Amino acid sequence: MRVAILGYNLDLSRKALREIVENDIFSKPINKKKDQAIMSDGTKYIAISSIEKVRGYAFDQLIIVDDSRWEIFDKQWDVIDYVKERLFLSYVPEEFQIQRYEYPIIS
Repeated sequence: MRVAILGYNLDLSRKALREIVENDIFSKPINKKKDQAIMSDGTKYIAISSIEKVRGYAFDQLIIVDDSRWEIFDKQWDVIDYVKERLFLSYVPEEFQIQRYEYPIIS
C-alpha cells in the first residue's frame, strides 16, 4: 500500500511523515529516509508537496496535513486533485482514501 502525505510545504509533509511512522502501533519502520518510510507490513509512506513529487506514482491513500486553519485546500488544491485521480485503483474503502491529519500550529 502507498500512502501520500501532503502538507502545505515539504517541511510539514516530512514532519507529519516522521510522526505518523513513529506512532504506527501496527507496524514498525524497516527503512526510513527523509521523504519516505517503508513499514514492516509493506506500507510505503511518501511525503509530497508538489505535482512533480507524485508523477509516476499511484496511491492507495492520501493524508492531508495542516493546522487548525486548513488553508491547504486553497494552496495545494492542484496537488490534492492530482493525487485524487490516482486513487482509482486503491483497495482502501473510499471513505478512508483521503484522511485529514491536524498538526499543531506552526509559527
